[in-house]
Amino acid sequence: MTLVKKWINFSLLIIASLFGPSAHAQSDLYTYLAAHHFAFSLDSGFDAQTQDTLREKLKPYRLVLAAEGGSHYLGFYTRLPTVWLRFLHQYFHTRHFFLESGYSLQVCTQVFLTTGDTAYISLRNKRFWNDWRNDNLTRADTDRVVAWGIDFERSPQYIRALQYIFPHQDAPTTIADMVGMVKGEPDTLKDCKIVKTLTKSLLSSLQKNEDAWKQYLGVAAFRDFEQVLKERWPP
Repeated sequence: MTLVKKWINFSLLIIASLFGPSAHAQSDLYTYLAAHHFAFSLDSGFDAQTQDTLREKLKPYRLVLAAEGGSHYLGFYTRLPTVWLRFLHQYFHTRHFFLESGYSLQVCTQVFLTTGDTAYISLRNKRFWNDWRNDNLTRADTDRVVAWGIDFERSPQYIRALQYIFPHQDAPTTIADMVGMVKGEPDTLKDCKIVKTLTKSLLSSLQKNEDAWKQYLGVAAFRDFEQVLKERWPP
């Protein structure tokens, strides 16, 4: 077995943990994985027999968790998530992809998926992101895979999301200073303390000047603004 295949099988550990006896109950993990792994090709995906097996095993589940297995920086991993997401979409009509970040990345990701604008996201895995968008363009609007941010916030995406949400026109006088402060921050800001302080100020401004924020942002952008501000931050 090649090194690539070994890493592919290892990255599919999460699949193995979903089926059959619990991994914790196995006295020999390697013996267990030898009987519970599913190899596939990065070019053609799963073969017909494996597809049938996985379709049967995954049928009872509504949520599938994908483990990265320490493979963030392995070259083949740029293609692996696409194979898996395409399989889930084709056979289980999967339309919801949960991101490893908060609501702000959800906002920025949907901008990219809709427009192709990469200004608001960091494309570490360009192959996956572009495959995701290109696949969506071939699907009906109601069948596209959408992004959801349910994890802790990360400061760079947070600033980018706010800067996207804020329109270009002048803000009402009562909130102009806060809007200018956000627009003036670098979108590479990684200082969580600064971001937390900024968030407290924005929440205070929102509480005092809600009507002005609604006037400035409009209905949809105001909803996104509220959600970004009220997201969870790591302690």
